[in-house]
Amino acid sequence: MWFRTPQTIRLDAKFGLPQMAYRDLADEAARDLANDINHLIDVTAKLEAWQTVMFGLDLRQKNEILHEFVQDLATMALLGPYTLKARFYFAVAYLSHQANAVLLREEWADNFSTLPEA
Repeated sequence: MWFRTPQTIRLDAKFGLPQMAYRDLADEAARDLANDINHLIDVTAKLEAWQTVMFGLDLRQKNEILHEFVQDLATMALLGPYTLKARFYFAVAYLSHQANAVLLREEWADNFSTLPEA
Protein backbone atom coordinates (compact mmCIF):
# COMPACT_ATOMS: atom_id res chain seq x y z
CA MET A 1 0.00 0.00 0.00
CA TRP A 2 1.51 3.31 -1.07
CA PHE A 3 -0.56 5.52 1.23
CA ARG A 4 -0.95 4.75 4.94
CA THR A 5 -3.51 6.67 6.97
CA PRO A 6 -3.49 7.12 10.74
CA GLN A 7 -5.41 4.34 12.45
CA THR A 8 -6.71 6.51 15.31
CA ILE A 9 -7.55 10.19 15.49
CA ARG A 10 -8.46 11.99 18.66
CA LEU A 11 -11.23 14.45 17.91
CA ASP A 12 -10.48 16.44 21.08
CA ALA A 13 -6.88 17.06 19.96
CA LYS A 14 -5.74 20.31 18.32
CA PHE A 15 -5.97 18.96 14.77
CA GLY A 16 -8.42 16.10 15.44
CA LEU A 17 -11.40 17.04 13.29
CA PRO A 18 -9.37 18.66 10.47
CA GLN A 19 -7.03 15.63 10.48
CA MET A 20 -10.02 13.33 10.10
CA ALA A 21 -11.33 15.34 7.15
CA TYR A 22 -7.85 15.43 5.58
CA ARG A 23 -7.45 11.68 6.05
CA ASP A 24 -10.76 11.04 4.29
CA LEU A 25 -9.83 13.34 1.39
CA ALA A 26 -6.40 11.72 1.06
CA ASP A 27 -7.93 8.23 1.17
CA GLU A 28 -10.37 9.16 -1.57
CA ALA A 29 -7.67 10.69 -3.77
CA ALA A 30 -5.38 7.67 -3.32
CA ARG A 31 -8.19 5.23 -4.11
CA ASP A 32 -9.31 7.17 -7.20
CA LEU A 33 -5.78 7.45 -8.58
CA ALA A 34 -5.12 3.75 -7.98
CA ASN A 35 -8.39 2.84 -9.74
CA ASP A 36 -7.50 5.07 -12.69
CA ILE A 37 -4.06 3.47 -12.99
CA ASN A 38 -5.62 0.00 -12.91
CA HIS A 39 -8.13 1.05 -15.57
CA LEU A 40 -5.32 2.29 -17.84
CA ILE A 41 -3.50 -1.03 -17.39
CA ASP A 42 -6.71 -2.90 -18.26
CA VAL A 43 -7.28 -0.81 -21.40
CA THR A 44 -3.69 -1.41 -22.50
CA ALA A 45 -4.10 -5.18 -22.03
CA LYS A 46 -7.29 -5.11 -24.12
CA LEU A 47 -5.47 -3.27 -26.91
CA GLU A 48 -2.73 -5.89 -26.88
CA ALA A 49 -5.39 -8.61 -27.12
CA TRP A 50 -6.99 -6.92 -30.12
CA GLN A 51 -3.58 -6.70 -31.77
CA THR A 52 -3.31 -10.48 -31.48
CA VAL A 53 -6.83 -10.96 -32.86
CA MET A 54 -6.15 -8.72 -35.87
CA PHE A 55 -2.94 -10.49 -36.86
CA GLY A 56 -3.41 -12.07 -40.30
CA LEU A 57 -6.67 -10.30 -41.18
CA ASP A 58 -7.05 -8.41 -44.41
CA LEU A 59 -7.23 -4.60 -44.47
CA ARG A 60 -11.04 -4.43 -44.65
CA GLN A 61 -11.45 -6.72 -41.64
CA LYS A 62 -8.84 -4.78 -39.67
CA ASN A 63 -10.60 -1.49 -40.42
CA GLU A 64 -13.94 -2.90 -39.27
CA ILE A 65 -12.44 -4.12 -35.99
CA LEU A 66 -10.57 -0.86 -35.47
CA HIS A 67 -13.72 1.16 -35.98
CA GLU A 68 -16.03 -1.08 -33.94
CA PHE A 69 -13.85 -2.12 -30.99
CA VAL A 70 -10.38 -0.58 -30.89
CA GLN A 71 -10.86 3.13 -31.56
CA ASP A 72 -12.44 3.98 -28.19
CA LEU A 73 -9.91 1.88 -26.28
CA ALA A 74 -7.04 3.54 -28.12
CA THR A 75 -8.44 6.99 -27.35
CA MET A 76 -8.66 6.15 -23.63
CA ALA A 77 -5.14 4.71 -23.66
CA LEU A 78 -3.70 7.80 -25.34
CA LEU A 79 -5.49 10.31 -23.11
CA GLY A 80 -5.20 8.27 -19.91
CA PRO A 81 -1.69 9.34 -18.88
CA TYR A 82 -2.52 13.04 -19.36
CA THR A 83 -5.71 12.64 -17.35
CA LEU A 84 -3.86 10.80 -14.58
CA LYS A 85 -1.24 13.53 -14.41
CA ALA A 86 -3.88 16.23 -14.17
CA ARG A 87 -5.80 14.35 -11.46
CA PHE A 88 -2.59 13.76 -9.50
CA TYR A 89 -1.69 17.46 -9.66
CA PHE A 90 -5.20 18.39 -8.56
CA ALA A 91 -5.07 15.98 -5.60
CA VAL A 92 -1.68 17.30 -4.45
CA ALA A 93 -2.78 20.92 -4.79
CA TYR A 94 -6.10 20.33 -3.04
CA LEU A 95 -4.58 18.34 -0.16
CA SER A 96 -1.83 20.96 0.23
CA HIS A 97 -4.49 23.65 0.33
CA GLN A 98 -6.38 21.76 3.05
CA ALA A 99 -3.20 21.21 5.08
CA ASN A 100 -2.31 24.91 4.88
CA ALA A 101 -5.82 25.89 5.92
CA VAL A 102 -5.51 23.72 9.04
CA LEU A 103 -1.96 24.71 9.96
CA LEU A 104 -2.30 28.45 9.36
CA ARG A 105 -5.92 28.78 10.57
CA GLU A 106 -6.68 32.52 10.92
CA GLU A 107 -3.68 33.54 8.78
CA TRP A 108 -4.98 31.47 5.86
CA ALA A 109 -6.92 33.39 3.23
CA ASP A 110 -9.05 31.12 1.10
CA ASN A 111 -9.39 33.32 -1.96
CA PHE A 112 -7.89 33.91 -5.38
CA SER A 113 -5.28 36.34 -4.07
CA THR A 114 -3.39 33.43 -2.48
CA LEU A 115 -2.99 31.62 -5.80
CA PRO A 116 0.16 32.11 -7.90
CA GLU A 117 -0.27 33.81 -11.24
CA ALA A 118 -0.43 31.54 -14.25
